[in-house]
Amino acid sequence: MVRVCSTTFAPVFMRLLVAAAAIAVFGHGFALAEIVSVNTILPYGITTLSETEVFSPSDAPATTAPGNGRAYLALELTVTRALSLPAPIARPDGSDSRFSEPSELEVFVLAGAQPPEAYFGMDKVSGGGVDWCAQGRVVQRSAAPAPWRNYLLSIPASQTAATLSVPVPPKSEASDTGAAPTDLPPAPIVKTDQYSVVVAQCGQAQFPPATAGGKAATGVAAGAKETPVFTVKGFVVWMNPYGYLPGQLYPFLPFYGILAVAYLSVALVWVVLMAIYNKELITLQRLITVILALCVLEAVLCCGEYYMYNMRGVPVTPLLVLCALVRTAHQTGSRLLVVAVSVGYGVLRPSLGTAKTKLISVGATYFVLTAARELLTRLDLDAVATHAAAVLALDLGAFLIDCLFVWWTMISLYDAIAYLRAHKQGAKLWLLGRFALVLSLAVAAQVVFILYHVSASVSPSYRWKRAWLTSVGFSQILYFVVLLATVCLWRPSKTSRRYEYSQVADGGVILADQEDIELDAIAGHNDGAGAAAGASAGAGGHATASIQTASGRSVMAAVESAIADIDITTPPQFTVDGAEEDYDVSATDV
Repeated sequence: MVRVCSTTFAPVFMRLLVAAAAIAVFGHGFALAEIVSVNTILPYGITTLSETEVFSPSDAPATTAPGNGRAYLALELTVTRALSLPAPIARPDGSDSRFSEPSELEVFVLAGAQPPEAYFGMDKVSGGGVDWCAQGRVVQRSAAPAPWRNYLLSIPASQTAATLSVPVPPKSEASDTGAAPTDLPPAPIVKTDQYSVVVAQCGQAQFPPATAGGKAATGVAAGAKETPVFTVKGFVVWMNPYGYLPGQLYPFLPFYGILAVAYLSVALVWVVLMAIYNKELITLQRLITVILALCVLEAVLCCGEYYMYNMRGVPVTPLLVLCALVRTAHQTGSRLLVVAVSVGYGVLRPSLGTAKTKLISVGATYFVLTAARELLTRLDLDAVATHAAAVLALDLGAFLIDCLFVWWTMISLYDAIAYLRAHKQGAKLWLLGRFALVLSLAVAAQVVFILYHVSASVSPSYRWKRAWLTSVGFSQILYFVVLLATVCLWRPSKTSRRYEYSQVADGGVILADQEDIELDAIAGHNDGAGAAAGASAGAGGHATASIQTASGRSVMAAVESAIADIDITTPPQFTVDGAEEDYDVSATDV
């Protein structure tokens, strides 16, 4: 099967950078797309060799190299015929001595997304299938549109092979006419549509069956004849005005280019903030850094993959595989990070505890299923049709795990928010509350988009022109917005460590919200005072804390009960003595 690809990426410097990186890493030069495939042509039927989407020069989103504003079809097909057993006597050229008559195959180029039976075949069916042939020719339906191109490929008598060649149009040619250096005219494309190349063989020539050792093959009746088996190999080139990338895949090229620039911009700002506040970083910020790096790498690799595909006409397999694996790693890591934040890791608890093993197991399963699905569908463009059961099983497994992630996130966020509200930890409550709001809005946006997609036009043209948005585009845009909101909420700052779960070194009292009063000021809930800076065990068995007031004066706070009498289910209270008014600082765990 033949597919050929697209081009264009707005910033010239980024295009050169991606191309140079891809060539340096994978060592691939540029070459004309030649996709060779071998297909067995069934008698009395139609076989599809290639299909793709092509823009006309007037409708093309870009007119850059290698297309340079031209759209056309070029092909070269070699058809070979053979009988079931080798011929007992072969000619000097190696051909079968029994082929005394020519064989003919019909090659059609169809415009439109309809299947071949919309163009060919008789209304009645026999044996559960369509009757394609009549009197040695393919039957064309009277009400159907005529094929865009049709060619007759004839294998001469006594020969076993013949070649059909449609040349590349001359650069100066603007129509279907004009001098061409071959027997067939060029095929420039002037209408945006889906196109396919199909081959039909109606079995009009039959020959005596092959013999073994001068005797008829076992099971062959005397005087019987058989239809030869035809195989086709060669290449089909679909050129778009911007390059070889199919019309359905072209939008991914500029999309991933823009996405790479966006992620790179966010990552640069994040790295600068990390460098400025490197002593205040917390665990969650380091995890966000890893996710940002994967996002940048995925966008750059995928942009490079489509760029090389567009320039060469064939996918660069190592780049394709690497892009799929990085995308899967990024998707898995993002889900694990969201769940970790939702259960309060680094904010309400110092570790994931028993949830760690469960999270790793679920994440590893999701990675395997998603990676298998990505590789299967990207390496085999027809996998959805040829491996429908496997793709469905992988999709179902990934969907169920996604549902588990959503349920786990919502339940954990609800519990964490309830805990923070009960213990009056305003700053962390503000942080997780806004994170929950972002996730809720994202889910609502996804539901609205699904409803829009279902209710929108389902025309074939709409499907292939919007495939990039429905398959990857919208989810990538939505994910970028969620990640950007997360980056803003957990950005490195001088108060970053005050969101982290912390433990007093010498008193054994764990503060769930260190300097809570000062954090309330960040969230807009402070009444003008400072917050607790630390706590320690007093000589009399009571805990004390040093409080920085709004005026800058340090005072001591004493725990209202003895350390030995602290009820672990009730947060002890610190009372500030010597300040203008009292302040309560929560310490929720022992």
